[in-house]
Amino acid sequence: MPLPAGSQIGPYEIVALLGSGGMGDVYRARDTRLNRHVAIKFLADAIADPLAISRFQQEALTASSLNHPHILTVFESGEIDGKNYLVAELVDGGTLKEWVNHETRTWKQMYERSTQGQLGRRAHRPAAAVKPAVRAWPAFAR
Repeated sequence: MPLPAGSQIGPYEIVALLGSGGMGDVYRARDTRLNRHVAIKFLADAIADPLAISRFQQEALTASSLNHPHILTVFESGEIDGKNYLVAELVDGGTLKEWVNHETRTWKQMYERSTQGQLGRRAHRPAAAVKPAVRAWPAFAR
């Protein structure tokens, strides 16, 4: 069940649900300490077994060690009220699906956008544990 807007999760105030998938839910939230918007990803209860939790924590550790313009910056991870979460930068601009469907795109535009994603994937190749995370986060267009 999605968290309602206004819910307080530690220092984060939930603003809206951004998306849901097999790995869990991603919300837009406001960091009340720094007065900035962030994205919070919660691991789905249905898959929160010890192995999934370990992979989720490894995802946060690996992603937070990377610095690349095509990879989200992870600010924090942890557990609150029995739910595992990670907090990352919020990229405004809509999802990749919305970008593709908004208007007819040229092959050049499509190629450039897919190249950006591949650059991010290459940047984390030495840290292969992040690969599932790249797919798990909604792809946002800048």
